Amino acid sequence: MLQPQRFKLQSLLAVLVFNGGLLAASYLTFGEVLQSEAFRVTAPAAAVTASLLLWLSLIMLAKEFERDEADEQDEVAMPSQPSQLQAIQILALLQREGRFIDFLHEDLTGHEDAQIGAAVRGIHDGCKKAISDYVEIEPVFSDSEGSTVTVNTGFDANEVRLTGNVSGEPPFRGTLQHKGWRVRKIDLPRKQNLSAGNEMILAAAEVEVGG
Repeated sequence: MLQPQRFKLQSLLAVLVFNGGLLAASYLTFGEVLQSEAFRVTAPAAAVTASLLLWLSLIMLAKEFERDEADEQDEVAMPSQPSQLQAIQILALLQREGRFIDFLHEDLTGHEDAQIGAAVRGIHDGCKKAISDYVEIEPVFSDSEGSTVTVNTGFDANEVRLTGNVSGEPPFRGTLQHKGWRVRKIDLPRKQNLSAGNEMILAAAEVEVGG
């Protein structure tokens, strides 16, 4: 980042030196023309005015540069907007196919386990369809859970979480407790959200008129 006060002083000095040199060169080149009374008065005034205008222009350019630099830092620090919209879009798809949001907000305390199980079957099928239609998911380990696997040197700690008695250096051998999941490919619909007009709407409210 630029230091504003230091830049102002340095730019003012540079402008004054530049215009002073330009004025001196003009007197040396056109000395006879500039010896008149009118030019002796107007030339320094014009030089000072030009210096101030050039200096102010440099200050404005510096401020614009600082704003652009700050905007770039904000873009790096904050998550991108498309990622947020894609997350909302996935929730909207889960709601449309499996009424996932409805299920999460349902009070299940008054229902029997058998009732919940019957409702979950339809939700499971719908949500599975929503994911499989647009997202390709694969396991991190293709082995069956409970089998013995090897975690080699240079493994990604985001993909494999080691538990139990972990000591020494890889490779490690252990029992696969969960195979893990990762996204291989995601291909959401071109439309950013299933609800036209408001990207934050997961599902529109439904009102039956005249009932």
